Amino acid sequence: SPATSPETLLMLAGEVAGLRSAEFDEAVLQLRYREWADRVAAAFEASGVTATPTVLLDGAPVTVLGSTGHAVAPEEFLWQLGLGR
Repeated sequence: SPATSPETLLMLAGEVAGLRSAEFDEAVLQLRYREWADRVAAAFEASGVTATPTVLLDGAPVTVLGSTGHAVAPEEFLWQLGLGR
């Protein structure tokens, strides 16, 4: 798909300081990790998870993002795990 074309991936990688190199670009252009990426994407879709980040505790979701989209306070996170005071 256009979103995962080598050109798009290289453009996005260019936005990450230190990621691009001749070896990296060659791996992307040769689709060296395409099979692995397809397996990971299929596993994600089959998992039922609909967003990242997602944390599950014994199969139940734990809230990691508050209503503003920012991480919940550490105390709230620990409370959900049964470790809060």
